[in-house]
Amino acid sequence: MAEKQSKEPGIYCIRTNQINLDNVEIWRTYRVLNDIESALRALKTDLGIRPIYHQLRDRVSSHIFITILAYHILHTIRYQLKANGINDGWTSIMSTLENHYRLTTSMQRESGRTIHIRKSMRPTPEQFKIYQACNSQPIPLKTIISEY
Repeated sequence: MAEKQSKEPGIYCIRTNQINLDNVEIWRTYRVLNDIESALRALKTDLGIRPIYHQLRDRVSSHIFITILAYHILHTIRYQLKANGINDGWTSIMSTLENHYRLTTSMQRESGRTIHIRKSMRPTPEQFKIYQACNSQPIPLKTIISEY
């Protein structure tokens, strides 16, 4: 038996000490904070900032620098997606894109030589929307056929 949904709207109560902001600005600030928290979760899990196994200071600094660079790329991608009406979280985006592969098929010819065909799969409609929103080619590399 399906649960009944309440016909009454939900309420968000946000408390702030910023008296110079109106309700819209408070809500936008709250949403930005949510985005930042989401990005930090991505840094810690998806982008692997934690744990850091390095012992030397330079290596730790380099690890953090690369992770922050990755965050900027992640933020740029999410900004482009939002500008195109795609409001999914990073985990959802990664899940959508995770099965878009580039495959290599190898076959032996009668002559004994091996032919290799490397080809990108066609994106699903959902994947295509993400690529289009990021101004990225859905199939960035052309098919390569090589023989050895």
